[in-house]
Amino acid sequence: MSTIQDNQGRDPQLMLDWSDDNGKTWSNQRTASFGMAGHYRQRVRFLRLGQARERIYRVSISDPVKRVILSANLEAEGGMN
Repeated sequence: MSTIQDNQGRDPQLMLDWSDDNGKTWSNQRTASFGMAGHYRQRVRFLRLGQARERIYRVSISDPVKRVILSANLEAEGGMN
């Protein structure tokens, strides 16, 4: 049975990074608060993520807490071929 260390789960962080070369290398992580304990309607947004043709996004969470992602949206514009 796993246990949560002191202060784990109090303010878990969501980390986002991405790869533009099919997972060979990854960007620096961006972090945002995933919501303090008891805050169930936390919204996380990452803006100004740049541009790429075939980008892979990776999301991870810092603490071993229950998590539910209800949706993920990407707003994109078509560019030149």
